[in-house]
Amino acid sequence: MSEYSYFFDSKDGTEIEKRFTSKELDYLKMITDEADKVKDDPNAEIIYDPVGHDPHEILALFNVLLLPRYLASKDNNFKMPWEELDKIIDQLIETRYKFNKEVWNDTYKDEKGNTVSVKHTRLTSKTTSVSNIVAIQGFDVPKSQAEFIERISGDASEMANKNGIYASIMIAQAILESDNGKSGLSREPYFNLFGIKGAYEGESVNMGTLEDTGGGNMVGINDNFRDYPSYKESMQDYADLIARQYPGAVKANTSSYRDAAYALQGTYATDTSYASKLISIIEANNLTRFDTYDSGIAKETKEKKKI
Repeated sequence: MSEYSYFFDSKDGTEIEKRFTSKELDYLKMITDEADKVKDDPNAEIIYDPVGHDPHEILALFNVLLLPRYLASKDNNFKMPWEELDKIIDQLIETRYKFNKEVWNDTYKDEKGNTVSVKHTRLTSKTTSVSNIVAIQGFDVPKSQAEFIERISGDASEMANKNGIYASIMIAQAILESDNGKSGLSREPYFNLFGIKGAYEGESVNMGTLEDTGGGNMVGINDNFRDYPSYKESMQDYADLIARQYPGAVKANTSSYRDAAYALQGTYATDTSYASKLISIIEANNLTRFDTYDSGIAKETKEKKKI
């Protein structure tokens, strides 16, 4: 196996090799490098070893808390105290994805013959196969951004039209907040696509998140998030929320999706670069095509991808 690839079993039982993209490699290296810099032991090493699990799964889970800070930081560089990273690992272990954190010590002789001890941390899955990476508890997790857009665009267009909001903004927020439906909060059984806090019909889940305290300075906190029966309830709740509580983001009060994006920055989300992220997603995927509602197209899309 290549140093930069991994294997997993497909649904038909065949073994498939996939490779890390350069961005994924850079991101993983950034995480491990920054963790090593601030640990008490200067010789310490942390290894993220996706044994028995798709590395994209691990990336998606880490992205929920780490990627926003990475993107918001100057020159894409930030330092994270080991204690904070350790809390994130512990949080992942507590999720239904069930990762093990293994810690062990290796010793070796340095060039002067001295015995040196190195602490290793390995994050691994408790499962022995990853054949279910795209089918967890019967729910098919979107395999790509294009598939995620296809899955939600029909209902997004219809609900946005009924509530006088932008479907393009709705889809872009779902992409950004849920990492294309791959984040722990957006998956079954929570289905929270938009990171909406509080409770839905009395149901909530406590998870970690990042809050921008100003100027791109992100801090980790834990909070309660709404727990939905499916994507559909999550999307309808979002549409109701935007129409009711964010008048600056509705069509009647704006000239374009750009106005709506900036109306949500600092209000819906604390991220000081939130608007530019939404606009980039919209323009990269031509999401404005969903702002003009067509009942026939919406119905066809929903039939193809049941939510």
